[in-house]
Amino acid sequence: MSEPTHVLAVLLGICASVYWLETRFKWRAFNWFPPYIWIYLIPVILTSLKILPSKSPVYKAAGSHGLPMVLVLLLLGLSLKKPDKSFFRSIAIMLTGTIGVIVGGITVFYIFRGFLPADSWKTVAILSGSWIGGTANMAVVAQGLNGETALSPAVIADNIIFIFWLPVLLYSIKFRKFFNDDQVDRTTSEPVTEDTNLNFRDILSSLAVAATVASGSLLIASFLPTYEPVFNTTTWHYICITTVSIVLSFTTVSRMRGMNALAMALLYFFISTMGARSDISGITGVFPVFLLAAFLWIIIHGLFIIAGTFLWRGSITDAALGSAANIGGVASAVLVASHHNPKKIPHGVFLAVIGFSVGNYAAFFTAHICWLLAN
Repeated sequence: MSEPTHVLAVLLGICASVYWLETRFKWRAFNWFPPYIWIYLIPVILTSLKILPSKSPVYKAAGSHGLPMVLVLLLLGLSLKKPDKSFFRSIAIMLTGTIGVIVGGITVFYIFRGFLPADSWKTVAILSGSWIGGTANMAVVAQGLNGETALSPAVIADNIIFIFWLPVLLYSIKFRKFFNDDQVDRTTSEPVTEDTNLNFRDILSSLAVAATVASGSLLIASFLPTYEPVFNTTTWHYICITTVSIVLSFTTVSRMRGMNALAMALLYFFISTMGARSDISGITGVFPVFLLAAFLWIIIHGLFIIAGTFLWRGSITDAALGSAANIGGVASAVLVASHHNPKKIPHGVFLAVIGFSVGNYAAFFTAHICWLLAN
């Protein structure tokens, strides 16, 4: 099935079907394996069975044209409010956890690099993108580093680690007596709400702005110096998109309707193309080693979170939300906040937004350091 039209139909059908099943039947499997995992793994299986091709113009177009627009739309949709002074303590804890992801990634790569493939520095960078910002950052880093072959172990390890880490974050509330038990509501932001009264003008406007920012950022990136293999034109393209979009998110451009819905639809389609071009046959030999490294990595992150919580005199809720915002993103931060203290749900969203905003910068920095260690 190599015809692009057929490939497009299959992948869009998978994306729609997975979300229809989640909405219709509420299977418990979706609690542990969220929809994006199924959207990624099903094409992996179909490609392994030779039902889908491992290369297609559809995949290339999704990466080179679709993903930059996704990043623009997501960042423009940030609904940031001015935080009060006390909220900076929570931000500090969360960013301490971010440093833990960077330090942990570099550390485990240095320890295990002799047991991993030559391009495993890309896998570490891709996973760091997910653990700092989220799925979109993981996709951006994978695309920026041309890391299709390094993507599968990162995605699988990400999901396995999260299965163990999420219960730790949920049940950590039992240890709040060892921390500053501050349950005062410091909410300073509101979750982004999507206007359901959309029309084709809203969609066209969102697409036009996304394409313009992506195009302009590519033009800027073409004039910037390159430092191969990490800081190439593609990397600069995404960094420019991130910077320009964050600036525009504080302007009236961010008030356009439909940006989040359009971005998520394009993002999940891109994830399906990531799965379709991933080859899992080559990861069985060294994957247990990388998984072991990832477990050590998440422990290092956890130690940084705990240290930051004591340093900044935060509560166990601050610690759990800071880690969830890093490792899982918005959805995980909301889930953890609802378990610890529902009043902190907007708080968790804000932290995840920060992680998403800095994720690309931190992941590409991690990639550069790991590449230096590998050579």
